[in-house]
Amino acid sequence: MLLAFVPLFALPQSTGTGFAINSNGYIATNFHVIDGKDKITIKGINGDHYKSYEAVIVKVDKSNDLAILKVNTTLGKIPYGFKKSKEDVASVIYAYGYPLPELQGYEIKITKGMINSNSGLKDDPRWYQHTASIQAGNSGGPLFNKYANLVGINNAGINNEFVKKHYGTTTTNVNYAIKSRYLLDLMEDLELSPLVNSGISKLEVNQQYKQVKKFVYFIIASNDNINKKDISKELPVAVGSETIGLKIGDIAPELAYNNPKGKQLKLSSLKGKLVLIDFWASWCGPCRKENPNLVDAYRKYTKANFKNGKGFEIFSLSLDKSNVAWVKAINKDELFWEYHVSDLGGWQSAGSQKYGIRSIPSNVLIDGNGIIIAHNLKGAALNRFLESQKK
Repeated sequence: MLLAFVPLFALPQSTGTGFAINSNGYIATNFHVIDGKDKITIKGINGDHYKSYEAVIVKVDKSNDLAILKVNTTLGKIPYGFKKSKEDVASVIYAYGYPLPELQGYEIKITKGMINSNSGLKDDPRWYQHTASIQAGNSGGPLFNKYANLVGINNAGINNEFVKKHYGTTTTNVNYAIKSRYLLDLMEDLELSPLVNSGISKLEVNQQYKQVKKFVYFIIASNDNINKKDISKELPVAVGSETIGLKIGDIAPELAYNNPKGKQLKLSSLKGKLVLIDFWASWCGPCRKENPNLVDAYRKYTKANFKNGKGFEIFSLSLDKSNVAWVKAINKDELFWEYHVSDLGGWQSAGSQKYGIRSIPSNVLIDGNGIIIAHNLKGAALNRFLESQKK
């Protein structure tokens, strides 16, 4: 591979850098930092590297190597802004990140360089080529101009072993960053407004650094919990000719948790109906945005006759930790169906782990026999699929 993406790998764990993009807990990084990982831990919030926060994935753009995460805490007033237009060639830039932290330490590092091209590898217009040194662990870190406005997200360097083998030479200090406007597009999908510089643009770089570093975080992404395990292998229980598992055609694993009043509700009690198992949380903006679509589908199909079920029900499993916040969101969004459950375990919810949930909102649709027939039907796609299942 000609490009060398630069997270720090120590399988089954990788580390990288992220940075705040919204005070309500939203953090940007590279997709390749968290790709294939099921537990994401953030350190360095408010400058504290001893306290950890678990993050959830709320939006990804694989083609542009971007991901937006969310932690359940506020991040404070973010001082830097976004540059919406491209940065000029020869402009001075600064890269922030955590390169090789086990060797170089956990104090955030800053390197200076310049934009030497407004396009990346093979003239890719999405990227900048720049000379600010980045190493393993810098992936996902911000690239600022001299005014402390974000111009890019660092993600790759040149793989000199490949270059040497195929071209007979090597490169020096060739680094790449995704242009900030692609992150802005992703933020727009989540209705997150671009950051506006709070006035640090007038400060010297050493003073900018003191403020910016509080909002650049150390990310640990790992595969050490049940989410990445093959559940179908863990649950090899035959039921007739079917198998309990998570693939389409498998029988969905049982879910049995308490509703807000403490009464246990079971997924199996809804046998005979089409059931949408919905994973969500009160603090999840995209979930709340999707809820009106669920309400619409429930009203439209609750009494419908389907090929493999009579009626439609929603079994909502919340990843909340607060019963109060959970109930408040149910009422505010008018989620008037009966089956709301949670163990209040947050991202460690046993139900979400059983179903291998890595991001929310997520859902699974089962037929009247409890067999999985679809995954992640959202918006108009849910209505179209339910319509196709009607008699």
